[in-house]
Amino acid sequence: MMRCTRNDLALELRLAIELLIAEPSPDAYNQLSTMLFAMGKAKRFVERRSMIADFRAKAATDDGSYPLFGGAHT
Repeated sequence: MMRCTRNDLALELRLAIELLIAEPSPDAYNQLSTMLFAMGKAKRFVERRSMIADFRAKAATDDGSYPLFGGAHT
């Protein structure tokens, strides 16, 4: 992630937290909840893409050391 994007997101998150602390309201809570949910979803997406890339790299160099089905031996 680019540094300016990361810093902008961090600032936006901090402001949402400060707003919730200063003026607790359902709207402030919902805004923060939505931000945290989106961040978690983005993290899971990146993790899945990384796992898929690892699988493809290992499948491309298939030497039998990366079985598709762990317990199935023939």
